[in-house]
Amino acid sequence: MAIVRVQQRGQLTLPSTIREQAGLTEGDELLCYINETGEIVLQPLPRPTSVWELVGTARPVRPLDMQDARRKAAAERTRRRLTRPGETDQVVTEAGPVLGEEP
Repeated sequence: MAIVRVQQRGQLTLPSTIREQAGLTEGDELLCYINETGEIVLQPLPRPTSVWELVGTARPVRPLDMQDARRKAAAERTRRRLTRPGETDQVVTEAGPVLGEEP
């Protein structure tokens, strides 16, 4: 048993003895909820035991348009070349044709 203090941003540090007893390491995720008696409960989520458990879990938000990605990357490179460090105004508003793209 340990007493912890909630920090300014709602963060708290679990004492090392509690982390060791629970087998927690950096990056582990905990489910946090309030049970029916009003107690705050932290429950470790299971870790994947192999890479194969992760297959198919990551899905793109939308299909990737490679031409659009190239266009945006070119515009960002140009913007970085034409702005000085510390400037906030965007100098370039549109990039030219992308390599391999017809005008």
